[in-house]
Amino acid sequence: MGLYDLVDVAPEISLPDYPPTAKRQFQTKTFPYPILTVYKITKEGQLLEEQWKYEEVPEEQRPCYPFKDDSEHIIGMYRKKIEGWKDTNYHGWINFYEVLDREWFEYDAKFTDGKLEEIRRKERDTENS
Repeated sequence: MGLYDLVDVAPEISLPDYPPTAKRQFQTKTFPYPILTVYKITKEGQLLEEQWKYEEVPEEQRPCYPFKDDSEHIIGMYRKKIEGWKDTNYHGWINFYEVLDREWFEYDAKFTDGKLEEIRRKERDTENS
């Protein structure tokens, strides 16, 4: 199991066999050290990476405030602050997948010099699942 990153795919990008009205956020383990980083494939075919940092939450805004014991002050101590998007200029293949209405959707996307070239649906290997 473990952590993964997320890939949002623009509605203008064709995904073979994928329902047109379904959400277009998938999991990926393509990138090293996945920590729920969000990537998106834009309608222009770029792969962007969400840029963010953590900021400390004032004590009075934390979910357990006022604190009943010494350990509760750390709950909700930090929050993610989105700072924008960075073009990864990715070159290579990424794999992403999702289960939708009990159907497995898995795709491989090829990027060349930062631009999306193609997306293929990958058949699920049920023998090794």
